[in-house]
Amino acid sequence: MSSPDWYVDIATSLKKGFDKDQNLRNVAGEQFLRNYVLENPFPDYTDEDEDQIVEDHFEPLQTYLNSLDWVSVDFDSCRWRRASVEPEVKIEAPLEPTSLCDKSRLDELLNRTTKLLSEELEWAKEELLIEGCDYDNIQALRYKLAKEISKHENYTQDDSADAWYLAANVSTSSQRAVECFGFASECKANQYKYEEAASYLEEAVYELDPSLCLEVGTGKILNLVEVVKRRLCLIFQKENIKTHEQTLGVIRKCRVFYEQAGNRDKSSHLFVLEADIDKRRKNIFSQSMVFLYWLFAKYGESPGRVLISSFLIIFIWAIIYSCMGISYNLSGEGGEINKFTTNFYFSIVTFTTLGYGDFSPSVDGRLIASVQAMLGMFMTSLFLVTFVRRYSR
Repeated sequence: MSSPDWYVDIATSLKKGFDKDQNLRNVAGEQFLRNYVLENPFPDYTDEDEDQIVEDHFEPLQTYLNSLDWVSVDFDSCRWRRASVEPEVKIEAPLEPTSLCDKSRLDELLNRTTKLLSEELEWAKEELLIEGCDYDNIQALRYKLAKEISKHENYTQDDSADAWYLAANVSTSSQRAVECFGFASECKANQYKYEEAASYLEEAVYELDPSLCLEVGTGKILNLVEVVKRRLCLIFQKENIKTHEQTLGVIRKCRVFYEQAGNRDKSSHLFVLEADIDKRRKNIFSQSMVFLYWLFAKYGESPGRVLISSFLIIFIWAIIYSCMGISYNLSGEGGEINKFTTNFYFSIVTFTTLGYGDFSPSVDGRLIASVQAMLGMFMTSLFLVTFVRRYSR
């Protein structure tokens, strides 16, 4: 047998080995040649010549095998070239989407009138959390699971709160969502977790009246026009009084929880919303007065706003005095004073009702100065009340 012929035979034997064992992807090249020589003895060769055969023929055999497109050979391995020999993968049409949850069993739990076991409750909870679960009655089932968990002795108040919160999030009815948020809040309040209890009620507030979210976060400036419209009552009217009353009740309860939790900022924000809702029931004149109260003091919650308003009053009246003139009264001298800094000083003295007597308004400006003095007494009192209210909680 000539050398090229048995090279073909050894290649065929190697391929049969790969075909026989599809998981075989790596065999030693030198060892495979040695095994082949032992299993297929050559004429005129003895057993002692085995090593010589391997030494003489391995390199040319390696060159021959590497020229093939399905195998790569070196001394330590023969590697199957998968890309050239593996069958083409057929792309099958996608299967019709199937439900990932057991709807029939979920329906059975939903319609059952007897008490559910803790194992069934846990199974249903996990089943509804499966990605792709498109159970049609998820709202009703979530509500039932929350009720069952609240009554079950194996579950804590935190478990009940979580169940009610999930029920609220899947509800398409605002009233049902508010009810679930309320139950979740009660579970937290029973454990004196007032911060979490208040957060649930806050979500209920925004569920009842989404427009109240306008001032939440950092969007106050962007929503300034809408906020002013709300304070001027150009949007909200008195129809839907029932919803206003319900919203007002939830806000008050939420504010109390934040106060008990020591969250002064949230409590103050809720108080402002409460005042917004409450003024809707008032007449036009009362609403206008409440709007001014918000404008100057944010319903008594912002001492800084009172200070800014006071400064603006002093500045505006200084401009008025510059136009109307003031008189200098000391040392027997008199005359009109038109310097702005002097008018600004006189405006401060009049606003604070100090009355040093060194300057006095002109005859035409006496009424203007009297109005400023009354405003000064009012703003000073308002600042003290607002300051104490804001920082004495």
